[in-house]
Amino acid sequence: MSVPQWKLWQVIDPRTALAMTTVWLGALGVLIHVIVLSTERFNWFDNGTGLTPMAQQHGVTAPGALTPAPVMVGGK
Repeated sequence: MSVPQWKLWQVIDPRTALAMTTVWLGALGVLIHVIVLSTERFNWFDNGTGLTPMAQQHGVTAPGALTPAPVMVGGK
């Protein structure tokens, strides 16, 4: 016995379902970031450079350490 799927929205309020989905995904995102920041390897705040140890090992420079591009003054 198959029930049409559209009847589900007669039982569940779509606005509430959308709001609860938004809250759930926001909480899940915060949880994942807290877990990642609690590890030594992926904590981009405490190492001071904004780079992971793997990037530091391979000689990648931080965005703030790059020199700005030259600017042409006058002329084409």
